[in-house]
Amino acid sequence: MGNHTEKAEVRNCIRQQLRALVPRERERLSREIVTRLKAHPAFMSAKRILAFASLPDEVCLYDLLRVNSEEGRGLQTFYLPRVVGEELEICPYEGMNALSEGAFCIKEPQSPSLPSLEEIDLILVPGLAFTPEGYRLGRGRGYYDRLLSRPDLANAFKIGICFPCQLVQQLPIEPHDITVDTVITLPNY
Repeated sequence: MGNHTEKAEVRNCIRQQLRALVPRERERLSREIVTRLKAHPAFMSAKRILAFASLPDEVCLYDLLRVNSEEGRGLQTFYLPRVVGEELEICPYEGMNALSEGAFCIKEPQSPSLPSLEEIDLILVPGLAFTPEGYRLGRGRGYYDRLLSRPDLANAFKIGICFPCQLVQQLPIEPHDITVDTVITLPNY
């Protein structure tokens, strides 16, 4: 029971810090973090990327998705999750106009889901907090822990994406918690 209490305390603390970020600062930080992401070797070499539809308190990935799809670069294909019951289905991203509000007010694709995720090269992982070692604290429902533990995603490189205030030195961890391979944020902020 202690871990759940500790996790709730960390979540509350991080949420307070995120609320303190004014929208203009959140936008600036998002642009800088996405620039760092695009320069990462795992991102540059990835062909099929599982991203996420950003909530207002998350690093905004919409410009990354928009530029890639609207400029027709075709070098990378993006996918987004859709909540179905207790699981996340993964669907092709077909543009902002093809998204509609789904569970938890998150924008979701309506396209058919992928039967297998083995071809996903890279997963951009949201979270409320990360450690430098890649431990992650989510929002508490376990969707990403279940998704990331899937055997058909075992070979995908996982990058946690967060604002500087979300990078913490230590998190309460449990056996089912899945780590990311690296975390991208801004250093020395």
